[in-house]
Amino acid sequence: MILNLVKINKMTKLKLFDELKNYKAKAEYYIRQHQDNIVIAKLRTNQPLTHLDVESLEGILWKEVGTKEDYEREYGQKPLGECG
Repeated sequence: MILNLVKINKMTKLKLFDELKNYKAKAEYYIRQHQDNIVIAKLRTNQPLTHLDVESLEGILWKEVGTKEDYEREYGQKPLGECG
């Protein structure tokens, strides 16, 4: 029963995420839901990112949240660590 509730909760969050039309809203929602992610934690605490951190952030923003084109439409040429 508990596993089913967890599964339903995850499905509800995914549906809500998919319904967000605005790239920035999707990115902000993703960040709120993944604050335990090491790269997101570094950004929130203003710590420098390593090359691997930047690659991870690219994967998040350009594959999980949307595409690189979506990012560029929303933020232009702003560096990854400065969006927001």
